[in-house]
Amino acid sequence: SCVSEYWLIMEGGNRVKNKAPAAVQITAEQLIREAWENREDDISSRGIAPKQQLVDSLEIAEYKNTKRKHFEARLNMNRTHVPLWIKYAAWEFSQYEIPRARSIYERALELHPRDELLWSSYSEMEMNAGFINHARNILDRATTLLVFSTKLWLKYIHMEELLKEEQNARNIFTKWMNTRPSSNAWMTYIRFEIKHQQIHNARTLFEHFIQLNPSVKSYVTYAKFEEKMGHIENARTVFERVIDELLPSMIHAEYYLEFARFEIRQNELERARGIFKHAMQSVAETQAESQQSVSKVDLIEEYSLFEKQYGDSDLVGDAVVRRRRMEYESMVKESSVDCDLWNDWIQMEKNAIGISNEAQIKSVFERALHSKPDSSVHSKHVWKQYMYLWIQYAVWQEIQCKNIEAAKDVYDRGLKQLDHSTGWFGKMWILSAEVSIRMKDLGLARKRFGQGIRFCGTTKEAIYKRYIELERGLGEIERVRSIYTKWIEMIPTSISGWIEFARFERSMGEWVRSRAILELAVNESKVDVPELIWKAYIDAEIEAENVEYVRQLYERLLKLFPNEVKVYVSYGAFEEDLVGVDGGGELVRSIYKRADEKMKQMIESGDEETSKKFKKERKRVLEIWQEFEMESKYGDETVLRDIEKKLPREVIRKRSIIDEHTHEVRFEEYSDMQFGDESSAIQHTNLLELARQWKRSKVG
Repeated sequence: SCVSEYWLIMEGGNRVKNKAPAAVQITAEQLIREAWENREDDISSRGIAPKQQLVDSLEIAEYKNTKRKHFEARLNMNRTHVPLWIKYAAWEFSQYEIPRARSIYERALELHPRDELLWSSYSEMEMNAGFINHARNILDRATTLLVFSTKLWLKYIHMEELLKEEQNARNIFTKWMNTRPSSNAWMTYIRFEIKHQQIHNARTLFEHFIQLNPSVKSYVTYAKFEEKMGHIENARTVFERVIDELLPSMIHAEYYLEFARFEIRQNELERARGIFKHAMQSVAETQAESQQSVSKVDLIEEYSLFEKQYGDSDLVGDAVVRRRRMEYESMVKESSVDCDLWNDWIQMEKNAIGISNEAQIKSVFERALHSKPDSSVHSKHVWKQYMYLWIQYAVWQEIQCKNIEAAKDVYDRGLKQLDHSTGWFGKMWILSAEVSIRMKDLGLARKRFGQGIRFCGTTKEAIYKRYIELERGLGEIERVRSIYTKWIEMIPTSISGWIEFARFERSMGEWVRSRAILELAVNESKVDVPELIWKAYIDAEIEAENVEYVRQLYERLLKLFPNEVKVYVSYGAFEEDLVGVDGGGELVRSIYKRADEKMKQMIESGDEETSKKFKKERKRVLEIWQEFEMESKYGDETVLRDIEKKLPREVIRKRSIIDEHTHEVRFEEYSDMQFGDESSAIQHTNLLELARQWKRSKVG
């Protein structure tokens, strides 16, 4: 090969005497290729370090020295990296260099004396090496320095337990408890004593624990311990001590629940009942100030379950309902117009089956409805809440009491109470009319719908829809047309009104009426989103297969919105569906061409922001056009090549910006799209050519 010939020439000496070019030239590419072809397939080529076999003590010493230099160099670069210190010490330990490993840990602890991981790894190394006293000394130092490190205390205790040094572990626990740790630490100590059958010690610990942590939870845990040990009287005594040793503000519903459950487990039902009764009085007084109503509700529910299981559920239910009535009475005195509060009270009365009767529920409803918001309140939310109280009352009368006459009366009274000038209460009119329908009073139902349209016709379209549904079901076509007419007169901006009216006429076979309605709609200047009306108009004509009229509509729409790409795209898609029926793809092609030219015109005539917007739109048009030419069997290769030439490419431009503070002019780069036929590109090329000519003239 070329490489081998080259080296044969070089063997004669250090210098090449004949410096003439060789007949066959060697390139760098050839050298690399031949080196790759002649490479050795060893493990280094696969990214795996080779295994080293150390055969004598000198090689071992050299290996250790190299490894230590490597670790020391890395530590010099980053001495704060604790895992690297641990890895260094672990390597020394693997080489049975215990003194060196200790030295590394001590050096690391000088830099990071409060690192929990360092102390833990150091003690584990000593334990693994069998130096128990060293491990004890390390953990003693660690727990002295890091007194709040639960992990180190537990590791110290676990080590002594593994060594079956029970007394040492107990001494460590005692030392730990002197630091006032969390309740979990106390529970760990207590479980340790229970595990070793030292019940007296555990009881002593509980006494210290409740003195340092005087709370209901601490006493309940102590009592459960005594119950588990079988000392029932001791457990009861602990529960009773809560009343004497804790402040009343510290005693809440949880204590009474746990105490009552304890007595139930001991089958002391009278004691449990007495605790519940005392709790319902005590908690009501203490929690009235703290407003912990959830805990109180839990207590009442527990008492109800207790009585249902062991006693007279009617009595307890009656007691609970009476107490809650008293609470609601006190609350409504403070806020009589709070509809949420009245609604909660009504739901409570409804759910008290067998206790509350119809008269009581009706009484609450009547009181709630008399608490009418003041006329100065203009909050829609408040008035709608009040309206829903009337609706709820009427529904209850009709469904629960089976009294539809009373329901009708409720709706009539409610409609007189509400201020209809706001137009907020269309639902009330609809429900009142539906009650009249169920009473088979069609005249009254129509009257209610008419009144609803008069008061809420400018805001609530649901009234028209429900009224139309009724009349259409009765086959009253002329009435339906009258309602639709009223709808678009009262709410001329309603898109759904115009569209549904036209759809109704089409369903009746009245295509001329439907077209006339949609024609009025597109000419209505007050419509919120005229594009939707136009879309419905076009869809209707497509459904009627009136192709020429659809084209006329698209042309009219393009006159109104000449810059809307969506119109061109929709128009093109429509014509694509007709390709092969009305000829080839020339119509589609002409639409996309018009869109392309229009977007190009807007780009050239607009400012920077406008141009940026219409560049995206033009790109979209070209891509859709390109897709048509590629996929349609009527596509044209010449047109496709022209489109591909026009497609934009991304360029980087510069623009000047004036700094707000220094008022200096600076330039920034920004990304832009440049089309193949963009005139600015030609101007830019001409400008460069003029610059070159000017430079040549200067040189000449």
